[in-house]
Amino acid sequence: MVEDETFGELSFLDGENSAATASVIAGEDGTEVSIIDGEFINVLFLVKPEIAGKFFRYLATNLASLLKKRESKSIAAEEENMVEVSNLLEKAKEYSREKRGVISKRGRPIERMSDERWLRMT
Repeated sequence: MVEDETFGELSFLDGENSAATASVIAGEDGTEVSIIDGEFINVLFLVKPEIAGKFFRYLATNLASLLKKRESKSIAAEEENMVEVSNLLEKAKEYSREKRGVISKRGRPIERMSDERWLRMT
C-alpha cells in the first residue's frame, strides 16, 4: 500500500456485518493507520448528509482505479500466455517438421512423407 490508500471499503459498501479483519505491518517509522467504524460513518451521514455524496464519490474513484489496475494486470497476463502458447506452437511445428511422417517398424523407418503430401493433410 502507498500513502493515503484505503482498504476495507468493500466491507462497508456491501452492508454486511462481516468479520473481516486486517493486519498492518509498517514498512517505515511514522506510519499511521486510521480505523473508521462503518457505523460511525452512517451516523455522520445522518448528521451531515452533504458529506455522503463526496464520500461515495471518493470510494467509487478508488474502486474504479483498483479495477483498472486489476484489468491491466489481467490483460498483460493474458498477452503473456498468448505469447507462450505461440512459442509452444512454433516449437511443435519445428518438431513436427523434423519427425513428420516417419512410420517405423521395430525402429526402422518405412515411409517418409513429402512436404507437399504433409501440407495437404494438415
